Amino acid sequence: MPSFASTAELGSFLQDSTLDPTSAQLALDLATGQIQDATGQTFFKVTGDTVTLRGYRRNIPLPQRPVSAVTAISLTDWGFTDYPAAYGSWRLTNSILEWRGDIGAQYPEADSGVGRSMWPRLVTVTYDHGFDTIPAAVKDVCLKLAAERYSNPEGLDSERIDDYQYRRTGRIQAGQRTFDDLEALVRRYRTNALSVPVL
Repeated sequence: MPSFASTAELGSFLQDSTLDPTSAQLALDLATGQIQDATGQTFFKVTGDTVTLRGYRRNIPLPQRPVSAVTAISLTDWGFTDYPAAYGSWRLTNSILEWRGDIGAQYPEADSGVGRSMWPRLVTVTYDHGFDTIPAAVKDVCLKLAAERYSNPEGLDSERIDDYQYRRTGRIQAGQRTFDDLEALVRRYRTNALSVPVL
């Protein structure tokens, strides 16, 4: 999977045209993975992704955003492996799957085993999601993380050898700003707790 920014962009960000391409790409890959792990989002366009989520509620947030299409819904615990989207009992609103009406009443044979439920227990959704272009805020944090990894892979604030001491001025403050920017991304894009896939 590609990274959120290119080595050329990292070179421009650092104002350095002599970056080692292998080290620069590694820094970008690690930064991309860190952002994806922190937010729970892939951000890239994905077609035909399949996920099984817990039901028992009218609104089911899909884990990856933005959602461009829902292509299939399977209610395996009700015995429906190809639930027809055209039936009209659900709609997609802002990456949230909304059941319309009491579909349990529409299918009276559906039973959860502990009493009849209005909505299915498990919902398997196949859907398309992701951004056509990586958001600027995501690329910005990726470049900042990668720049810090590339420029200071050991994360040192200062170094002392005999009587010589070298201090990276502003290193701690810059790192804190990058961390704050990452936290802002997490607050904006993190996966909804109600959309954690069922393993």
